[in-house]
Amino acid sequence: MIVYTKTHCPQCNVVKIRLDNAGVYYETKDLTHEPEMIMVLRDEGATQFPVVKDGSRYWWGVDEEKLQELGA
Repeated sequence: MIVYTKTHCPQCNVVKIRLDNAGVYYETKDLTHEPEMIMVLRDEGATQFPVVKDGSRYWWGVDEEKLQELGA
C-alpha cells in the first residue's frame, strides 16, 4: 500500500494515524514537488489528498468505508 501525500495536508495525517493505529503497513510518498505524478493520480480519478494505492485500486481523502475495511 502506498499513501501519496502533500505537505500541510491534515487529511493525510488522519489517514496515516489511523493506518498506524491499525497496524497496517504502508509506504508514504510526498508529492509536493512532483506535479507529473499528481497528474497521473488525477488521471486515475483522484480529486483530493491523500491518495491511497491499495493493490490495483485507488482511493482518496478520509474514506471511512475503505479505512473500516482495513480495520483502521
